[in-house]
Amino acid sequence: MVLTRQQRQSFKWLTAIAFVGVLVFSPLEALAQSLDGLTQQELEEQKLREEIKSLKRESRWWNDLLPVLPALVAAGGFVIAVFKYFDERKLQRHQDKDKLREETRQQEADRLQRSDESRRRFDETFTRVVTSFGSGNPAVEAGATVSLLTFLRPKHSEFHSQVFMFLLTNLKREQDPEVRRLLTLAFEEAIRLQLASKDPVDRQRAHDLARVRVPRVDLSELDLTDADIAFADLKGANLRKTILFRAKGIEVVLEHASLTAADLGEARLRQAKCAEAHFHEAKLGSAHLEDADLTRAEFQQAKLQSAHLEGATITGAKFEGANLNDTYFLGARGLDQATLHSLSRAIKWDKAHFDEGVAEMIKKNK
Repeated sequence: MVLTRQQRQSFKWLTAIAFVGVLVFSPLEALAQSLDGLTQQELEEQKLREEIKSLKRESRWWNDLLPVLPALVAAGGFVIAVFKYFDERKLQRHQDKDKLREETRQQEADRLQRSDESRRRFDETFTRVVTSFGSGNPAVEAGATVSLLTFLRPKHSEFHSQVFMFLLTNLKREQDPEVRRLLTLAFEEAIRLQLASKDPVDRQRAHDLARVRVPRVDLSELDLTDADIAFADLKGANLRKTILFRAKGIEVVLEHASLTAADLGEARLRQAKCAEAHFHEAKLGSAHLEDADLTRAEFQQAKLQSAHLEGATITGAKFEGANLNDTYFLGARGLDQATLHSLSRAIKWDKAHFDEGVAEMIKKNK
């Protein structure tokens, strides 16, 4: 019997399926037969063994973990402690900040209260002082001046400018000599505080000294550049090393004043009253002293280059060692023999400008 090609192909597939069936179902049948041969007791023992194996597998990880469990517990405790520590620190910082803010607020409130109280006391005292200066009683005015001195202390810096202006105003009026002396003492301290102030307005006010009357005042070593001292009474004042560069001082009174080593460069001191003033080693370059009273004034070692002394009275003035290069003496009055002799001992006196014939007189009085 001859099979067709299609039949042969079908036969191959049936053979393959049969072979697979034998491979799969034969073990299952054998297993079923072996199970059929087991008794009920053997089945229960088999089940128990399987459960024991399962329990052992489940408990193995716990047995492995048990040795390191204390370390894990300790590590966990440490981590918890660290977190707790940082939480407490954070809470403490917040509490500290709150406490600091409260303390700052309280301090500011206390400061404002003290400031208000200080302002109130100042207003009361200042009002009393102003009233006292209108009384005309020297004893009362002297006591009021002493009261003002307390407000020139560092802790009352906010009142310094007001005190200075009050002193400046009253030092331009007629005063009892003792009252003026006390006012001058207070003024000496107040003007130094003004010049040291960080406020440019305060510093500028300290340069406006026009018509102030402070004889024998101590303004030594102060910087009063561009200051206005016109018509001021500075008789006998201590102006040693004071900077009065470009100062405006028409008719200023400087009689008997000490201006040793002072800087008066380019100062305008026309008609100034400087009798017996000391200008030793002073800088007077390009200064204007036209028509000034320089009777017996002392200019030893002073620098008077290009200074203007036209029309000035220089009777008895001393110029030994002074630099007179390009100094103008045209129209100068009081050229007595002592003055001429003193001029002859000045530096570069021959480069100065004199009226006709004066140079010959100086030569004769060497």
